[in-house]
Amino acid sequence: MELILHDYWRSSAAYRVRIALNLAALNYERSVVDLLNADHKDESFIALNPQGLVPALAIDGHVLSQSLAIIEYLSETRNLGLIPDHPMERWRVRAISYCIAMEIHPICNLSVSQLVHELSERKISIKSGCMNLFRRDSLQLNGIWVIAKLGSIVMETQYPWPMCA
Repeated sequence: MELILHDYWRSSAAYRVRIALNLAALNYERSVVDLLNADHKDESFIALNPQGLVPALAIDGHVLSQSLAIIEYLSETRNLGLIPDHPMERWRVRAISYCIAMEIHPICNLSVSQLVHELSERKISIKSGCMNLFRRDSLQLNGIWVIAKLGSIVMETQYPWPMCA
């Protein structure tokens, strides 16, 4: 079984998947998709992943996209235990992960950050605003660090974010 992770080192979404793959102790090949060189817009990558986003994981005869969906797939098919069994705990882990991945991450991704910086004539930096938002949301989501220490998709979601922002 050959696993290929199409990713970029600076992508926090790809970083999440690398964490899950390493937790699962799965051997995988990395295929670099250089976002700064617009490799994700190349026809060959679009043919692989029509969204043109990283990460994309070739696994089990399919190419999966969207980091949290990939992590859930790995958890379910490789018995990683990243999704709690109890519905309320599962909701909480997903709610926190979705907050980070869907509310914080989009405004801090490279294309949005560059656009805001350009439109503001370089007066606005998204990075500083994102770090403040991350800290505020961490406080509002009391328990985020405890859940991460227990091991869940929250860990894969929160850990790479400040590293890549």
